[in-house]
Amino acid sequence: MMRKLALIALLASALIVAGVCIAAEKNIMDTANAHANLTGFVGAVETAGLTDTLNTGTFTVFAPNDDAFFNIPTEDYKALIENSTELKRVLTFHVVEGKIMLKDLKDGQELTSVQGEKLSIKVGSNKTVTVNGANITEADITASNGVIHIIDTVLMPK
Repeated sequence: MMRKLALIALLASALIVAGVCIAAEKNIMDTANAHANLTGFVGAVETAGLTDTLNTGTFTVFAPNDDAFFNIPTEDYKALIENSTELKRVLTFHVVEGKIMLKDLKDGQELTSVQGEKLSIKVGSNKTVTVNGANITEADITASNGVIHIIDTVLMPK
């Protein structure tokens, strides 16, 4: 009986590990697409034609959640979606080369976005982390080619 329980536990552990490995094999866009709160981000990336770009390098993405997109005034959002160049500029401002986990972000750190401008990191005394003032609401969503941190604001470059 003990041997059967040990075998069942071993098989269950193997299935859990296999599930984690399978989940980690999704690239950034597949991972974002599977997240219920990133539909606006995924749609914007697809509209801008940046899907292949985000799937072919190693990136840290500060992805605005759906509420962040809903908080953009309607006229501004429509103008942004209709201007491919500006949409790409805004979206690439949310992306940094390399895989940076939350624990690796330091207070006062500056990251250079793929768009070219700096992103400023602030770490509060209660361990809250902001990027250019946007709160990271969910962190360390891993993908095969990077990591996604969800933020509560669409960041606008200068």
